[in-house]
Amino acid sequence: MVVVLVTHAIQSFAQINASVPFRLYDTRQGMPSTQVQGIFEDSKGYIWAITDRGAARFDGYQFKTYTTSHGLSTNNVLLINEDHHGRIWFMCNNGDYCFLENDSIKTYSGNEKIQKLLKDKLPGPFYFDDKDTLWVTTFSGIQLFKCFGDSVSEFLPFTQPQDKPTYYLRKVGEKLVTLQVGEITQDNKISTNDNISYLLNVAGECKLACSVQVEENRWAVAGPGGFVVFDEKANLQAYFESSPYVFSTLEHDRSGHLWLTNSNGAYRLRDYRNGPDDADAFFEGHFISAVLQDRHGNYWFGDRDNGLFFVPVLDMMLYSAGISGKQDKCVSIKKI
Repeated sequence: MVVVLVTHAIQSFAQINASVPFRLYDTRQGMPSTQVQGIFEDSKGYIWAITDRGAARFDGYQFKTYTTSHGLSTNNVLLINEDHHGRIWFMCNNGDYCFLENDSIKTYSGNEKIQKLLKDKLPGPFYFDDKDTLWVTTFSGIQLFKCFGDSVSEFLPFTQPQDKPTYYLRKVGEKLVTLQVGEITQDNKISTNDNISYLLNVAGECKLACSVQVEENRWAVAGPGGFVVFDEKANLQAYFESSPYVFSTLEHDRSGHLWLTNSNGAYRLRDYRNGPDDADAFFEGHFISAVLQDRHGNYWFGDRDNGLFFVPVLDMMLYSAGISGKQDKCVSIKKI
């Protein structure tokens, strides 16, 4: 259980409005690097920050770092998750998966099989379903792999025409959430099947981490230049945006808010139905790689340059409110 003591350690950068108290964690507090690439809270309440120089676990007082000397295949950790046994899994930049068990990092035995099926492509986001099956996709989202124990197989639920790729987002119960151009022929797929090239462009850049369930039978997916909300009947709203900033991720916090993060800050959507324009801005001017609301309601922001920001829930105040970024156009699309 992580308990963060917020005392005189709360500080503010000179360039950030002084009315926003936060605590900055960086290498001076024991982090391996200030390049935070993701944040995760495990089932025990520990806060994890993955970086280009290892993974760091925070217990509320200090960081414990895991690197290649502990069993990681490389120090550059891109993704993190947890299975139903409480094991913490990592994906490194060489495509290998490994997991922490009893404070020892072990290499996943299915790595070679996944690499062989990928045919030199880099594996991507992963998650565990209710049966503790590991699901792995590529960063482009076009291939999906089902891994259980040492068994690894490519998941092909239907015949896929070569000119109509399917982009896998995630498996929800027995349903597979996808984006695909074409007609729906099976009941186990939820697809947006309007012939809009924009949807495929967004899907190609989105990862499993960038698709979230916003309410029952309704999902949101985001990527560079776009934000899409769709339901199981393929009704959708698509918002087109031209932005000079590098897209980072889409998050869903414990309070039900959706967050979009990019190289210019973090944006909390006031109402996802209104699209990304209706948002409150946080840490503008910073490359925010991730945002997490922990079980106590506190917020954590990963910064690609400065480290990890902690904002106590009672002090979660805006220093810049308003539009997340002016769009060239906003288009709402609904299947009839």
